[in-house]
Amino acid sequence: MRYVIYELVLPEVLQKTELRGYHQHSLERNVLQKLDEYDVTAEHSSFEAAVFEIEKNAELLKYKELTILPIISVLWDGKVI
Repeated sequence: MRYVIYELVLPEVLQKTELRGYHQHSLERNVLQKLDEYDVTAEHSSFEAAVFEIEKNAELLKYKELTILPIISVLWDGKVI
């Protein structure tokens, strides 16, 4: 199992504004994007290592919303890694 740091982003394509009566309603859909920041490693072998990477690079990651997800890979022969 590996732990990957993702950034919560709001692409302009997924923003929708609709008119409800006399009021405008804005709908925003956020997506997760694998963190792509210079000198920051996104994949780690433990949750703690991923948290440490974020703390170590806090200055580079200012104003970003991040999450860490566990990723389990199942190979063609059924082996789980």
